[in-house]
Amino acid sequence: MRWSDEEFLILLPDNDEKGAVAASEKLRKALTAHPVELGKAGPVNHTGSFGVAVSRLIARADKSPYMAKECGRNRIVLA
Repeated sequence: MRWSDEEFLILLPDNDEKGAVAASEKLRKALTAHPVELGKAGPVNHTGSFGVAVSRLIARADKSPYMAKECGRNRIVLA
């Protein structure tokens, strides 16, 4: 679900903390591995900064991508 302009919310109801981090890492790697082709501009690489939270999901997960970006981007931060 799209949460805001640059944020998406993914619910993983049957996952614990470890499973949620693993799923996020798999998605992050997939984003990094597949540049977007923009015609004459050529391929554009993209990254993902993810926040993972197990309880108080929305408030904690909403802060995590900003923490990931502050730590250097293109990484997973556990809330």
